[in-house]
Amino acid sequence: LSQIFSFTAAPGDSVIIRMESDDFDSYLRLIGPDGAEVAYNDDGAGNLNSLIGPIALGEGGVYTINASSLGGNATGDFTLSLSAANLQPVTFDEPMTGELTRANGSAYFTLEAQAGDTISVSVESSSDTNVAVNDPYGYQVAFDEDSGKGDNPEITDLVLTSEGTYTIVVSSAFSETGEFELVVERAELPSLNDGPVTLSYNSSTTTRVVQYTAEAGESLRLTITSTDGNPISPNVDASQDGSSILYGNANYVTEFSMVFEPASSGDITLTISEYSYDNRQLEVRISSAE
Repeated sequence: LSQIFSFTAAPGDSVIIRMESDDFDSYLRLIGPDGAEVAYNDDGAGNLNSLIGPIALGEGGVYTINASSLGGNATGDFTLSLSAANLQPVTFDEPMTGELTRANGSAYFTLEAQAGDTISVSVESSSDTNVAVNDPYGYQVAFDEDSGKGDNPEITDLVLTSEGTYTIVVSSAFSETGEFELVVERAELPSLNDGPVTLSYNSSTTTRVVQYTAEAGESLRLTITSTDGNPISPNVDASQDGSSILYGNANYVTEFSMVFEPASSGDITLTISEYSYDNRQLEVRISSAE
């Protein structure tokens, strides 16, 4: 079961389409004037709600919104909204300024990126703001509210896994208004070759990435320690040359270690998640296991 809606757009228009329901898992599809699918989304708005956009429409004409449930069989009430968005392109290391108002409580920016790019995003404002990064498919890949100075948000060392246009959304946390400055910087992953690295986590920042340059055949021990003795729930996924070489997790521990032996020389990327959903600091180190 689905319902069809349409709207007319000019070339270059940017729109946001949101579908929310308390009765079913919503699903959205956007069809272009030529009948081809432009975008789709399942849970981009959170809580089983759907979100397409902000998305720039390259072609003018009549667009069709197909609003349905995931699987197409559920029924119930839903709310569908369509709004215009002003997308501002950003470039690395160049500050951008904006203003949040009662009429426009969110500001949207686009970033062209390559797979493998690592970025850090920071916002400075006198009002309480948050920042989100959405991938080229419209799914949120990072969110933060207060990891920066004061009430400012900051996303650190985010590894982008897809090539294309990312959307950065700056919003007011409590409908506050005011000006802000956004900076997107190229970042380098912390290296465990330089010694132990301390990683900070909170309820919105649950994943961090570090790097280690290994020699083939060396026996290594990865150790993760809670810096303050509070229990941690770490998850580790290490990859080299695009293949996973180490995976493990633990729940409610103060220290966690794993021994591994890389088959080849080169950089290892370690994705370390912490699922306590609270303020935690982890010390991560790699040492010889021999």
